[in-house]
Parts: sequence; C-alpha cells; structure tokens
Amino acid sequence: MSAQPSEPQPEHDVIRVGASEAVVVPMGDYLRLRAIERHASADEIEEAEIEAASQAHERWIAAGCPGARSHDEVMSELLAPSGGWNPSSRA
Repeated sequence: MSAQPSEPQPEHDVIRVGASEAVVVPMGDYLRLRAIERHASADEIEEAEIEAASQAHERWIAAGCPGARSHDEVMSELLAPSGGWNPSSRA
C-alpha cells in the first residue's frame, strides 16, 4: 500500500462546519475508494485507519491543537466539588 498525501488534493473542496471537516470529491473517486476498501484485507484497512488517525493528529497539531486544554485544567474541572468548575481558575 502506498502512502497518500495528508492534505486533500487541490481540486477537492473542504467544507468546515464547527470543528468538523469534510472533503467534496467527485462521485467516481468516491466509488473507486469504496471499491478499494471492499477489496482490501483487514490488515490493509487497519493500516489505513492508523495512517488516517496519524494524519488527523498531525493536522490537529499544525492547527495549534484547537480546543486543547492542559491535563491539570481538565482534571480540576472534572474533580471540582459539586459546586462545579470555577471559571476564575482558568488561565
């Protein structure tokens, strides 16, 4: 299996809705990708899923980790007394 570029091809439009992204591809490309997926072995599909997750993580890092919060910040919110999270403690 060959490596594919991590970015959508220039001829494909990217749609962003909130934090979600989708790529608009011609129907022929979509059908071809679905056929490849149907004929791929379980190991090839797993390898492709791992590669896709890695590429998504790299895009997230390159975008500055949108929405990322420190471990301490999240834990203090989750473990806060029943009064809830104190917004004044946020840096």
